[in-house]
Amino acid sequence: PDNLQEELDFFKLPHKDGDGANCGNPLSKDYFRFIEDGSLRSQFAEIKRALESSMQCSYWASSRERILSQFVIDTGLVDRVMFASFDGCTPNSSQPERQLGAILPTVITAGTVTRRAVERTWLTASNPKKNRIGSELKSLIRAPPNCKIVGADVDSQELWISAVLGDAEFAGIHGST
Repeated sequence: PDNLQEELDFFKLPHKDGDGANCGNPLSKDYFRFIEDGSLRSQFAEIKRALESSMQCSYWASSRERILSQFVIDTGLVDRVMFASFDGCTPNSSQPERQLGAILPTVITAGTVTRRAVERTWLTASNPKKNRIGSELKSLIRAPPNCKIVGADVDSQELWISAVLGDAEFAGIHGST
């Protein structure tokens, strides 16, 4: 057609920064709520699939590099590992014995003004969602047998706990650090 604009309808998409701001990419995270509530939709199957795919891949796209760059070590231990299903149902104990590994996170122990620990992958909250590829990874992390994963987010208690454990392990006394 000579004048494509006359044959198409264009609609201004809402922007989080207000009416005066232009939309950069309607497939970005800022527009997922509009996709989910049906405000941003299409009658064409290909466009619907593109919108769904954008939402499904968003978590993995933003986390892929951090997750793949983790420092993983072989502990040399073998145990029957309990894997929970994605929907949080009862763990499946019929899994074969597997070798246990460990991820050594890159933690900056006093990475903020308030001396909070900073770690870009494992210290952030994440709720697994069936429609977000990769969002289940944190829920798959398990402590080795007879161990616990400990976390705290109140007044730098992570540092205090680390100091107590470090003192007990390496100095043999509490309060040396």
